[in-house]
Amino acid sequence: MVRLNLFDRIDHLMIEVDDPQASYEDFYRKFTLPQAWPLITSERYASIGMNFGNANIELISFKERFGVTNTEYSGLSGVCLTSQTGCENIRTGLNDESIELLDGEDTQGYKTFVIAGKEAPTVFVCYYKFNIDGWKARLSEEYKKSNGGAFGITKIEEVCINNLLLEKHEFKFDQPDSVKLRFSKTPEVRLKSTQSNLIGKSIVVGETLFSFC
Repeated sequence: MVRLNLFDRIDHLMIEVDDPQASYEDFYRKFTLPQAWPLITSERYASIGMNFGNANIELISFKERFGVTNTEYSGLSGVCLTSQTGCENIRTGLNDESIELLDGEDTQGYKTFVIAGKEAPTVFVCYYKFNIDGWKARLSEEYKKSNGGAFGITKIEEVCINNLLLEKHEFKFDQPDSVKLRFSKTPEVRLKSTQSNLIGKSIVVGETLFSFC
């Protein structure tokens, strides 16, 4: 197992859907959690976000996915990391482990780099080009007011994805409240809840398995 200590936290999880707005409404009926951002549309994608406390979940449909067109993914398909380490230092650190850092997207608001490969599920690093402190503070306050929504969710404990290129690596995050990243043949989002009767139960939303631990 190779340990990677290059990242701050998991910023958000990406779930690919046919219709982000309709899927968001389905997610809201199930979870009743606050919105992280409203529907955004561009030439490459449409995206809307839900606030799960220690990370957001992005519901997205792509016309062009990290530079690749005609993709047909669905369900849990991406994990976005943030880092205070410059991209070249990350690139050097990953190359030492024989893993590439590939250019992703460069927009007015952010720049992304993809770790290892662009196929789903994708692990990628995002550098925001604007100060997100105020937005993060607002999300935190709104999440507190929601009391964890319908299931009393306190946080996303971990996300499990099936990525053969990275499965022998352990990602360690600087911020202790970060979602943990695990590798498994069964993609899954594991949630912590104040409702102890939910432990061991699961639901499927947006073709994604959510379980309570």
